[in-house]
Amino acid sequence: MPPSRAASCKRISGDDPAISITPTLVSEAELRLRFAKGDYLNRATAGEFGCCLKRSGRADSRDEPPGTRSVVVSYVDEFRHRIFLVHFYLRPDGAVGASGLPDPKWLYENGVVYQSFKPRVAADR
Repeated sequence: MPPSRAASCKRISGDDPAISITPTLVSEAELRLRFAKGDYLNRATAGEFGCCLKRSGRADSRDEPPGTRSVVVSYVDEFRHRIFLVHFYLRPDGAVGASGLPDPKWLYENGVVYQSFKPRVAADR
């Protein structure tokens, strides 16, 4: 889990290989599966990746208590190349909201950038 006050992300370096790769769009479920199989969260906790705060703001989820923050954190390798990006709700008591785990949104794995998308649901007429 990222620290509650992660360092801000500096601009990703121009030599970051993931910058020039067009993302492969995958379902949220597929990205979560890749993220879990790669054990990225445990690897980050063990110190393999550093983290930096990408974005933080007031949460707009009705399922979360007042004062909850919506947080996006980027994880980078030792060369400051982005490896993955997660979103989570940080509750006022320090707990992670929703599922209790960060939700992966972007992953650079084996030379491929994977990005999640939500399928559009047709509006009821």
